[in-house]
Amino acid sequence: MTQRDLLFLARFWLGSNRVLKHLLALRPAPEGRIPNREKTVTPGMDVVIEGFPNSANTFMMNVVQAWNPGARLAHHVHVPLQLILAAEYGIPAVALIREPADAVTSILVKKERLSASTLLWVYEKFYSRVVPFSRDLVFAKFDDVTRSPDEILIRINEKYQKQFNYCAYDASEKERIFANINADKVPKVPRSDEEVERRKRIRQGVIEDPRYPGCLSLYETITAKYCVPSSPTNDRTRPSANVRQPRAAEAAPFDQNLVIGR
Repeated sequence: MTQRDLLFLARFWLGSNRVLKHLLALRPAPEGRIPNREKTVTPGMDVVIEGFPNSANTFMMNVVQAWNPGARLAHHVHVPLQLILAAEYGIPAVALIREPADAVTSILVKKERLSASTLLWVYEKFYSRVVPFSRDLVFAKFDDVTRSPDEILIRINEKYQKQFNYCAYDASEKERIFANINADKVPKVPRSDEEVERRKRIRQGVIEDPRYPGCLSLYETITAKYCVPSSPTNDRTRPSANVRQPRAAEAAPFDQNLVIGR
């Protein structure tokens, strides 16, 4: 186990402890990033968006903020306690989940000093602790979130009787959302053949880890039981009379009185 593994585990443990979780909020955020204290869940939040790292957390956060300016979000702490507290506070919450090999590989490509075994252990602990609160959460698969985020907002509105804004996620809206996500990032370049092969090797190593089958089984159980398949022809995606449907560029200001409360 590397030093990076120990730090990753320590952060997960702190964030999962009801007493010590506040220590994470004191940790300075990198320049230009949202302060950690503003990302942790409190009773006054409007919605919680959480999942294991690299599971469309940033994407879903940007979508909700783009369509609901002024909404107060808890996000990017990557610990199950965020979702557990949301359930206890009566706050709408989305539990994001991605196939474990894909999620872990995506992390290891950037952070080689972490081990697949450590990440898979955290993955299993994260979702095992969240499942008992499933009746109070909206589970959303990575592929469904990135393909049809508007349907995720519809599911939130239906489950919690809220009125979050959303609009059709067409090509122009996709371009706008990703432009916002990538605004402060170095432009991406196509992956080289060497990088593609490296990613394949990393993923194969994740799949061969003894912890992977258990994580995969957990993923398949959760997605089969709690994730509603995304479909552009599903009647659920049609506009509802009591939900505002502005284009994102003309999104109406978020009315917090519509969504706060148990």
